Amino acid sequence: MILLQRRVFLELMGNCLVAMVLLLSVLVLVASVEIVGKIEGLGMLEFLKTVPVFLAVSIDLVLPLSVLVAVVMTYGRLAADSEVDTVRASGISPRTLMVPGLVFGALTSVLLLWCMDYGKPYAERAKRRILRDIPMAEILAHKLATGEPVWSDDRTLISIGFVDEDGVARNVSIQILDENGMPSTATVADSAEIYVDVETSVLVVELHDYRQTIGGGMTGRKLRIERPLARSLVDLNIAQLTSPQLMSWLSKEPHERGIYKQKRVEVAVAMRFSGSAACLIFVLVGMPVALRFRRADRVGAFLVAFLLALFLYYPSVKISKALAERNVVPVAAASWSGNSLLILFGLAYSRNALKR
Repeated sequence: MILLQRRVFLELMGNCLVAMVLLLSVLVLVASVEIVGKIEGLGMLEFLKTVPVFLAVSIDLVLPLSVLVAVVMTYGRLAADSEVDTVRASGISPRTLMVPGLVFGALTSVLLLWCMDYGKPYAERAKRRILRDIPMAEILAHKLATGEPVWSDDRTLISIGFVDEDGVARNVSIQILDENGMPSTATVADSAEIYVDVETSVLVVELHDYRQTIGGGMTGRKLRIERPLARSLVDLNIAQLTSPQLMSWLSKEPHERGIYKQKRVEVAVAMRFSGSAACLIFVLVGMPVALRFRRADRVGAFLVAFLLALFLYYPSVKISKALAERNVVPVAAASWSGNSLLILFGLAYSRNALKR
């Protein structure tokens, strides 16, 4: 029996690795679209450096789904090959076949916890660092050189006529819009230098021989306009901090904590710990679904398990987070409320499926 359990465990690992490769291959396309959408004009070298980081940020989605695929395929094969019936006919409880799945789910949950506590925050910081290292001013200049206006932020619209041989923008126009989307100031200049001040994290446009066409009619030889970079490129957010760092933050005195709110940090830490149980939950849900299908199509079993994960697990995560953030129930209880129900459902469903 131990040999069978070992074989099932190794099959689970192999199927999980294959599923991860396939899912990551699909996510490469998704990440590519996201990168191109966020950073136009990116060179091939910067693009190749950025894709793995964007993939690593999705580890909390990739690993649980890979576990689900592995469980459905492995236990679906056991049912299709009548190995469950053979074990039952030998006088051995079919529950022994659950042991490798539960061990596999527990180990992958520990791995997922480590990824959510350390791996994903590191990937988020690497993503931020890569984005900051990209020559944003150069990319902006390339975009402007096409002749189309470019938004440097939500209210600043920049356009140029062309870029000369020295890299200086010519025939520059800058419009700053008010809250209603109407130009509050409009400035034109014969030339301008555009660069990013790394120390202050701002985009700098130095206009030469400028005049205001809207907003006062000022003229002059030189005008410096600074616009802040996106906040995501400047400040660390909670997703970029490890769980020990967040727990250390919670241990500080209120006047030493800085910009974050205590409730948000508490919810973030609690949801990371509860989220790591996704692998074990998917094992408990995937096993009975695969066994119920028996000799039926395993693709159908996977679709059923995937729909259960999509419409039961992920909504339960959203509901648990909402309950915690709105103080409906204590944070610890709220973060585990959905998981607890799904674990009980998986155990009951597994027991029922093994009896048949």
